[in-house]
Amino acid sequence: MAENLLNMSPISDEPEFVPAHLKKQQGEIDRIIQDNTLDESAKIDAIAETRYWFRGDTTVIDAFLADEIDAATAAETLAKPIDAAYSSADYGRALYSAELTARAQRVFHSPEKALELWGPEEDIPEPGPENDLPKCEHQLWDLWSGFIHASKRIPWTDTARQTKLLTLIQALKARPEPPFPERASIPLLHNWIWESRTLWSDLNLIGPSSREAWSDCGDCNGGWTEPEQSAYRNFNAFLARMLATGTMESDTFGAWSLRSALEFAPESGRPRPRPRVQVRSQVQIAAIWVLIAGEQLWALRLEDDEIVPPDTQVDLEAREEKLPWSIRRDGIIWCTARWRFWRGRFEQEAGNEELDEETREMAKKAGEIIGGFLESL
Repeated sequence: MAENLLNMSPISDEPEFVPAHLKKQQGEIDRIIQDNTLDESAKIDAIAETRYWFRGDTTVIDAFLADEIDAATAAETLAKPIDAAYSSADYGRALYSAELTARAQRVFHSPEKALELWGPEEDIPEPGPENDLPKCEHQLWDLWSGFIHASKRIPWTDTARQTKLLTLIQALKARPEPPFPERASIPLLHNWIWESRTLWSDLNLIGPSSREAWSDCGDCNGGWTEPEQSAYRNFNAFLARMLATGTMESDTFGAWSLRSALEFAPESGRPRPRPRVQVRSQVQIAAIWVLIAGEQLWALRLEDDEIVPPDTQVDLEAREEKLPWSIRRDGIIWCTARWRFWRGRFEQEAGNEELDEETREMAKKAGEIIGGFLESL
């Protein structure tokens, strides 16, 4: 049994393989980790600066979390400059830029099609330097990056504080939409900020911001120090809570987490098995998604999937391309057979003595939750 587990999820106590682009940062990271004057939150801040993580201004968010201001005040403070940029089409600059783009595109179509796609040519004066104010898109990136970074500093087990942070996003989502630009043109509607004609109800750009922040995690562009692992866990827990409360459709991140922990083979090209710390982190994050948002993920299950029938038996040692649902490239298959596979893999990791007790217990609970879902069929 132990031999099979090691074959499926090879791990090692050796130091991780450090990619070349991270080596020059390693000395500073080591200094941060060894600085006993910093708590974990401060270490996450320092590592974020060293690793160049996406992170926005958290001044207002921090004041709200510290009970210095209420949710309504915080939401108004955060939203007011964004509303102004949105309603003015970046103080006219977005209208001007959109028309320049339209002129470059109209020549590729017949006059009739160009008119349909890009509207009539307009003479829009170039805004002066007095209109060179923060753009709506830039402010949205900063806003959501601030929330994401704040979530990384709150332990995933601190449900109260993570929920408090979530209520501020919900307060923004509940805001009335700002007026649409009066001079809105067809070219402006090609801009992803204005194309949906909504700003707060769909939390414009929170999805792309979350995806970019995902690239700061260990599997992509980050390291595996303990503060970084905590940040990854906390961020994923926050995404899971947004799904569980219907605040954001973040199920794709849950699928990626489950896939990374339970379906991926050891990374090709690595000089040795994946370090223990990496396996531990991935299994914990996958379990967190099931513990917090398992019901919402299970609700996405397809009862009658034509590609993977419910009674499909899958070898628990299969990985990646050998898994039947891997043939789908246009979306995620939430099929019964996959859920059954995930339960089996969680059960394996729960019995994997190469992992610490906390991780095994989390895997056990996740497997039991999925088992309950399957028994309800």
